[in-house]
Amino acid sequence: GTEGLVPGSRRPHRTRKRKWPAAVLAEIRRLREAHPNLGKRKIHPLLRRFCAEQGLRCPAVVTIGRLIADAGGLRAIPPRLDNRGRMKRPRPKKPRKPKGFRAQRPGEVMALDTVIAIRDGVRRYLFGCLDLRSRFALALVTPGFSSKRASDFFDLALGLFPGRVDRVLSDNGSEFEGAFARLLKARGIGRYYTYPRSPKMNAHMERFNRTVQEEFLIHHEDLFQSDRAAVVLLNEYLLWYNGESRHEALRNLAPIGTFISAPRPFSPNRHPCSREE
Repeated sequence: GTEGLVPGSRRPHRTRKRKWPAAVLAEIRRLREAHPNLGKRKIHPLLRRFCAEQGLRCPAVVTIGRLIADAGGLRAIPPRLDNRGRMKRPRPKKPRKPKGFRAQRPGEVMALDTVIAIRDGVRRYLFGCLDLRSRFALALVTPGFSSKRASDFFDLALGLFPGRVDRVLSDNGSEFEGAFARLLKARGIGRYYTYPRSPKMNAHMERFNRTVQEEFLIHHEDLFQSDRAAVVLLNEYLLWYNGESRHEALRNLAPIGTFISAPRPFSPNRHPCSREE
């Protein structure tokens, strides 16, 4: 067969093992325990003096680092306490969007974010979501930000989105935990988190936020005078954005046009008019 022609790793199956006297290894361990997490460069002069007294050869700085790694790191991590003296639980590792990721089909990843607009002391809170492939966007004006409101908004978005959503991308805000996280689990939807203070990881959504502010929020005085007007005006804008607005990233198609030209139909999460019992 041709499998043997596929280039693979050239690492030897059997590699040489570092062999140093047990006394040298024990001294490295003792120094790390006496002075927690002492670096290899600071260990080297202390170890060199020990080896000279014992008549042993002293490993180089790089080798000391490798010997520490071979021993499992020898790192001491003290318990962390909160302001009440309770031990802090280690934070679970969050899944992050892979570097260089690009969505290949509508619904593969839907980004979410929030916007606050203030005028004459009146606040408008806006939840928004954007499909990374089709640029299909939905938004909702709410009285405030909370996980319950985020859950209600995304539940509505799932019903209106013309396809299946596999994963969401959001920041680490509290509004995207709690009830929102439970909704994702119930629907079998995965998620990616952005790193803190890394807006470029959610660049498409950040650009949509800017578009909404420049093309919609700053041009409508009624938006800040009536809740009903805010809902009506926003719905009219979204109908235009998804059905009429042309996007260069979509080769001058409107977002809804990407579904019409899709090579295969999409399975919706549920019918927009359906209701869960």
